[in-house]
Amino acid sequence: MLTQRLRPLMQLISLLTATVLLLWAFPLTVTAAAVIPTPHWGSWETKTITYHYAGSSTYYRKVWQNAARQWNRTGTVRLKTAKTARQAHVVVRVTTKQAGYTGLTHSRYHAQKPVHKIVGAKASLNHKVLAKHRYTQKQRANVAAHEFGHVLGLGHSKCKKSVMHATNRYAVVNGQDRLAIKRAYRKRQ
Repeated sequence: MLTQRLRPLMQLISLLTATVLLLWAFPLTVTAAAVIPTPHWGSWETKTITYHYAGSSTYYRKVWQNAARQWNRTGTVRLKTAKTARQAHVVVRVTTKQAGYTGLTHSRYHAQKPVHKIVGAKASLNHKVLAKHRYTQKQRANVAAHEFGHVLGLGHSKCKKSVMHATNRYAVVNGQDRLAIKRAYRKRQ
């Protein structure tokens, strides 16, 4: 009777012993994916940055709004619309130039250490290139989010899943981008 009661316990102990011996004989190598930090080069003095869409297309207004939402969800910065370009820190637009870029950002800053103080920026999306390569509205918002990343002081990431990767139209603001923006604005109010 006692042997029948102990049999399941003995089987469990045998199974655990065999598993431990197997793992000891053939160890598994588990490695975490390396985190490639997204570089930052500057930041605004404030965590609330205003932007003005200088265009008439409601389609592209929505694209820029969706891009701003991605960064606002990080909880670190707030991109907020301004009624006029004069009231805004940043002016965003759409261009139809025959250039090879999908988006472009120009920033003005004061050189300071350890990071530069950004004082103004202009960002644009290139409609001709986006349309030629059949970018969806969501993909255009991802490109706009990439340009907003530059506006906020981030550089290009080597991580292909980052919105700040130079050639990924499918990426949205991810955990790595949230860490980068948090690092860039840790000393800002």
